Amino acid sequence: MGEIVNPSKEVNARGLCPADTWHPIRVYCDGSIITSHRFYYAIYQGIAFGASHRFENISSDSSIYVYIENPSDSGKKINISLLEITTTDQAHADIYINNTKTASGTSIPKINYNTESTNISVLTLEYDGTYTPGDKIYSSVIPGGSAKYAVGGAVSIGEAFIIKEDFNMIIQVINKSTNAADISIHGIWWEET
Repeated sequence: MGEIVNPSKEVNARGLCPADTWHPIRVYCDGSIITSHRFYYAIYQGIAFGASHRFENISSDSSIYVYIENPSDSGKKINISLLEITTTDQAHADIYINNTKTASGTSIPKINYNTESTNISVLTLEYDGTYTPGDKIYSSVIPGGSAKYAVGGAVSIGEAFIIKEDFNMIIQVINKSTNAADISIHGIWWEET
């Protein structure tokens, strides 16, 4: 292992210590670790992707479903770095695995974060298909309210995880307010063999 860097060391223009003073995992001079270094390297390699979608005017007690799948023949593993759900009002968010898809939905556009790369994501990402949820693995509440400053909030899946080949997930968001609400979902990931 390397040493924790002395905070009194000289700092370069990006806030990093000189190359001979940091651990192989990039560390700022104050000792904090650059946790997204691997994701930025994936961007450089042209294997990092992102997608988002906004669902507008979802009525009270109605749900939206987003289906995520790593196809069986992809030859890749999907490294999810962030899933974020934002609403304009109170909602519940659930994630299911081992789901059944009986009809495909509308594809959500994906972007490669390296605009010089021609790599295309293998991930299936869609909504408005016909799905039967499997096993619930995650439940959360997105806050909301009707007071002057009380609006919807955001919930993030804080842990990174890997989706193997022939594996799927469904994200369900239920509008729990008495009003119609807008819901957005944003994700970032990288793909490797």
